[in-house]
Amino acid sequence: MLDKENVLQIRVPIPGRDRGLNHTLVYLVKSLDSWILIDTGLGTDEGYNFLTQSITDLGFKPDDIKNILITHGHPDHHGLSERMREWTGAQIAMHQLDAKSEFRRRNRMDVNDETFKIWNTLYGIPIELMQKEQRAVEKHSNEDYSPWRSPVPDADILITENEELFGDPNIVSIWTPGHSPGHICVYDKKRKVLFSGDHVLPRITPNISMYPGDDHNPLGQYIDSLTQVENLDVETVYPAHQGTFTGLKDRVVVMKQHHEDRMQEMTNAIKNSTDGLTAWQVASNIHWNVGTWENIGFWTRRMATTETLSHLEYMYNNNIVKKTERNSQVTYQI
Repeated sequence: MLDKENVLQIRVPIPGRDRGLNHTLVYLVKSLDSWILIDTGLGTDEGYNFLTQSITDLGFKPDDIKNILITHGHPDHHGLSERMREWTGAQIAMHQLDAKSEFRRRNRMDVNDETFKIWNTLYGIPIELMQKEQRAVEKHSNEDYSPWRSPVPDADILITENEELFGDPNIVSIWTPGHSPGHICVYDKKRKVLFSGDHVLPRITPNISMYPGDDHNPLGQYIDSLTQVENLDVETVYPAHQGTFTGLKDRVVVMKQHHEDRMQEMTNAIKNSTDGLTAWQVASNIHWNVGTWENIGFWTRRMATTETLSHLEYMYNNNIVKKTERNSQVTYQI
């Protein structure tokens, strides 16, 4: 649990997930005369009890923690932040883009929302199948999905750019958009460590997707953000999932190449089509590690499609593919 001097790692459980992503790694970091909690984990009673007991077992009192830093506005990172603020009296800090109302609404959009239906139809995602799958989940699943719909907390401190954190000149935020609009990494210059959130992971790549209302280029932002951290003087990376690793630069090179390979797959799929393909159709022609297109679940296919879309829009913005909107549907051509 003690990974480096004054850096403590706690594996907060995520119920119902496979081994690779059945936890969020949260960190206690010494800063000046107090401690920072980086991320909190998914908002479940199990997670809360585990986190607070772990902190107590490590010899801390709640008020030793003065600041809670959220790397980005996804529920497995911020879900316990409100309860931890109450328990510790700490301030919550996060980037302003993930704190804004548009991001909150996006993360809680309902499948019956008209804007949501129109957007999914535009990119070839079958809305009738989506609604059918949602009804089946609600009827037959015993899993409680409410923690995954928890709202982003009201932050006490809004981070706007790369800046010194909490008065400590050695600990700075690095804005790394892509996985979310306001994702941040935390760079500890003195310890030569990077708390990378979901930006750089040791064995998988984070989901880089587009959603209703997005007017930016998330994959372009993500690649630029990888470049921003690539050459930092870092000895150890502390990510939010899987485990601690070294060799940041080498890992960034591998992740960039993954996206190049993915775009080549998409280019090949579109070349083999006659009239172009929707994002859903392109995604169905891609190799996915979780299984064949026919055998993976609908919601996994939809996530694959939104990630495919971010690649297609990146390619469109760089004049690699063309796109046409006809009959309320977008297709991509070479």
